[in-house]
Amino acid sequence: ALADGDGGLTAGAGLASLAGAGMLGDGGVRVKVRLAQMLFEVAVVAGGNSPMDLNRVFDLLTEPRAVARVLAPDPAGADDDVWCDVTGWQDGAPCPALAALAEDSGEGVVMLIYGGEDGIRLKAAEPAAEWDGGDGRQWGEPCLMLGSEVRIEYALPEWAPARG
Repeated sequence: ALADGDGGLTAGAGLASLAGAGMLGDGGVRVKVRLAQMLFEVAVVAGGNSPMDLNRVFDLLTEPRAVARVLAPDPAGADDDVWCDVTGWQDGAPCPALAALAEDSGEGVVMLIYGGEDGIRLKAAEPAAEWDGGDGRQWGEPCLMLGSEVRIEYALPEWAPARG
């Protein structure tokens, strides 16, 4: 087996015994095995921002991207979704909010929107207002698990997550 440069392994002729046993198709069979999962834990304690505790592990299926707005359920309970500005929240201040397709054992594939140690903060996209933990028109969540096809406006590159 040889490393293929993107975290997987590619196996070729070494699979001849499996092909001979009828377990693989004829000739030139290449099997790619992904070794690493991108497991990510969302751990938020209820308090200054989030109304509830959450400790859940997700298998990220895509690279996280910084997000600025999301079409989310109306917090007033109306049937229509509303465009919301979103930010991560940590130590009483904004930080990047990130979005990635994720697999969750209880929900299937979701679009996971997550942020800082205190979760995420949302506000109606209009009217424009500064982020403020005391503003009653804004609300906190530990994260959002939305449908995989949810409409998102991604943030400018300066909000992109740091790479190590």
